[in-house]
Amino acid sequence: MLVLVSPSMLTKGMFMDGLIYTDIAKNIAEGQCSFWNLQETTTQFPQFFEHPPLMMNMLACWMSVFGTTILSAKAYALLMIVIAATLIIALWHTVGHEYRTAWLPLLLWLMIPPATHFAFFNMLECTMLVFVLAAVLCMLQRDGNSVWWHMGGGLLLSAAFLTKGFTGLFPLALPALHWLTHRKQQSVGRALLLTAITLLATILPILIIVILNPEAKHYLYTYLTHQVIGGSHVYLHNRWYIVGRFFVHTALVWLATAVVVSITALQHRSKPSLKTFVAKHRTALMLLALAFLGVIPMMVSTKQRDFYLLTAYPVLAFSVALIIDKEMHNQLQGLASNSILAVFALLLLGTGVGINMANYGKAGRDNALLNDMELILPHLQKGETVGITASMQGEYSLHSYYHIYGGITLDSQCSGSHLLTDGCTLNAEMAEQYEELCLGTQKYKLYKRKQ
Repeated sequence: MLVLVSPSMLTKGMFMDGLIYTDIAKNIAEGQCSFWNLQETTTQFPQFFEHPPLMMNMLACWMSVFGTTILSAKAYALLMIVIAATLIIALWHTVGHEYRTAWLPLLLWLMIPPATHFAFFNMLECTMLVFVLAAVLCMLQRDGNSVWWHMGGGLLLSAAFLTKGFTGLFPLALPALHWLTHRKQQSVGRALLLTAITLLATILPILIIVILNPEAKHYLYTYLTHQVIGGSHVYLHNRWYIVGRFFVHTALVWLATAVVVSITALQHRSKPSLKTFVAKHRTALMLLALAFLGVIPMMVSTKQRDFYLLTAYPVLAFSVALIIDKEMHNQLQGLASNSILAVFALLLLGTGVGINMANYGKAGRDNALLNDMELILPHLQKGETVGITASMQGEYSLHSYYHIYGGITLDSQCSGSHLLTDGCTLNAEMAEQYEELCLGTQKYKLYKRKQ
C-alpha cells in the first residue's frame, strides 16, 4: 500500500474535494467556525452545506493536536486506512478464519486501484468506510447478544450517515441478506426484528440531535434539500455509469478469482454443482450481495463519481477472498518459508517508506499552481484578501491552497493592494493601477497596486 500511494502521500498537493474538507477542518480547529456552522472562506463556501459535518469535525480534532497542515490531514487519512485494514482482519476472524491468513482479503482490496489511491485525497468516504466496516463487524457477531450487536451497528451507521449521507447505509440490508443465505440459522421474524432494531438505532440519534439542536436541524435540512433532493451538481445522464466503473476498477479481483478457480477445476477435473457452491459459500454470497447493494442504489441519481464506491470495494474483496481462500492457500502451500516471507515483507515495507520519503515535499499534483504559490506567498500578508480575475473565481483548488498555506482569501470583487491573475493580460484600466512583480512564476502572475 505504501508503494502504491507513494506519489501522493507525503506531497503538498491534494484532490480538490479533500482540500476543501481540510480547509474547513483547519478553520474549525482554529475556532473560526463550529460543528454545525461550517465555512471555508468568505468567498468560497462561506456557508458549507454540501455534506454532513462529522468527518470534518473529526479531522479538526486531529489537526488541533497534530497541526493544521495538509500532511496532518494525510496522516489522518492513513489512520483511517489502518483502522479499516484492522477491521477487515477482525471480520476475517469473525467468520471463522485465522488472523494469519487475513493477508488475502487485504491483498484483494489493494488490487482495486482506487481503494487506496483516493484515500490520501482525504475523501469523506475514507472515514465513512471505518464506520461501515465496524457496523458490518458488529452485525456479523453470532452470539446471544446479537440484538445489542445490531444496536451498536445501527449507531455506527448513524455516524456513517453524518459523515457522507445515505451512501453509507447499505449494511442495513445485512439481516435480510443473512436470512436469504442462512435460512436454517435464522427465521424471517428474527431477520425483521434485527432490521428494525438496526434501523431504529440508526435513525434515533439523528432525530434526537435534530430535535435538541436547532443548528443541526437547519444544517441537515439544508443539506437534504440542496444536495440530496435538489441535486446541486449533476455530473452525467447515464445512470449505469457507477455500475460500469465498479466492474472496471475491480477487474483484477475478478481476474484473480477466475484464475484460481480455473486452476483448481483443472487439477481436480471436477465441476461442482451450483447447489454445492451456494451451500459452501453462503457467507461469501451474502457479503457479495451486500457489496452490490453499496453500488446499485446510487443509480437513482445522475450525480455519480468514482470515489463513491470506496465503501463497497473492501466488502467485495472480502467476499471474493472467502470464496477462493482454501484454493489459494492450497496453491501457495510450501511455496516459501515464513522467514523468506518475513524478509520479503520487510523489504517491501522499506521500499514503500523509501519511495515516500523521496517524494516528500514535492507537489504531487497541481505542480504549476503550487510552485507559483511558493514564490508568491512571501509577498503577501497572512489574512490578506487578494483580488483575482472573474475567470478564476471557480478555481476551487486555488482558493483552498492559498487559504491553507497562507491564510489568504481570494476574491474577484476585491480591489486591494495585490492582484493575482492566471497569466492573462490586464486591461488598460487595471494596467494603470497595478504593476507586475517579476517572480519567475510559470502560470500565475502577482501584481501590486501602484503607489
